[in-house]
Amino acid sequence: MSDPNNNVTAAAIGLSRQRAALVRAGGGWSLPAAPVARGGLPQPIARDALQQQVGLPAAIDRLSGVYSGDEGLLIVYTASLDSGEPRAGVSFFAPNELPAPIEPPLHAAALADWAASYLHGFSTTRYCPRCGGARLSAQEKYGRPRMTCATCGYIFFRDPKVGAGVFIEEDGRVLLIRRGVNPGMDLWCLPSGFVEHDESPEKAAVREAKEETGLDVRLGALMGLHSYWDAARGNGILILYHAQAAGGALAPGDDAKEARYFSRQELPPPEQIAFRTHRIVLDEWQRR
Repeated sequence: MSDPNNNVTAAAIGLSRQRAALVRAGGGWSLPAAPVARGGLPQPIARDALQQQVGLPAAIDRLSGVYSGDEGLLIVYTASLDSGEPRAGVSFFAPNELPAPIEPPLHAAALADWAASYLHGFSTTRYCPRCGGARLSAQEKYGRPRMTCATCGYIFFRDPKVGAGVFIEEDGRVLLIRRGVNPGMDLWCLPSGFVEHDESPEKAAVREAKEETGLDVRLGALMGLHSYWDAARGNGILILYHAQAAGGALAPGDDAKEARYFSRQELPPPEQIAFRTHRIVLDEWQRR
């Protein structure tokens, strides 16, 4: 038996449209993975292995789990994959359609945990965030299975994320930013971001506009509410406001590479707009 401490591997569950990318390995399937040398950092190694073996840009989302067995130690992350054509020998599988066999066994264990979390309708922490006690397990609560702590009774309610953004229009042109991070690296979107726990949607919209465009904005009327779902961000709601620039200087900041105004005729094509909800809003504006 090998010493797990001397045999460490990093892997990533690369997700696209809630499907995991697996690589054909002999007569079975495996996660994209690579060994971690002594002193190496597992997260960038997992990301690089995913990108090289799947052939698509990737961004690590979070640590999924650490698994040990006879073959050593496996550190697994979940990651978001950009759209595109993967390499030959790569296929995508939904949580309830995982193939067999999956080798080595630690890869199968990691994918089983991932599939179980998604089939319950959410992905969440393994242990109770209130008492740190027993592993959360699905129990019927309030009309559906919910992850519940057997020790203290805590119920983990997984709520949708709330985002806020601004639609800044000037002289018949709309302000967009080009993203500098995944998901949607190098694609365009409206200035927007997630609402922090201690702020209102209005404050979040103003803050995100300042961080991403350098502009102080004055909010106008509510423009619309949009729901979305994707593997990178989960289930969420975008609250979008009309806004006007009221100060500052236009300059990309935070996670933006570029910020510029577009007329209706100049808008980037739909495939260059990062998010479905933003594409819908811009399409409606362009057709008006």
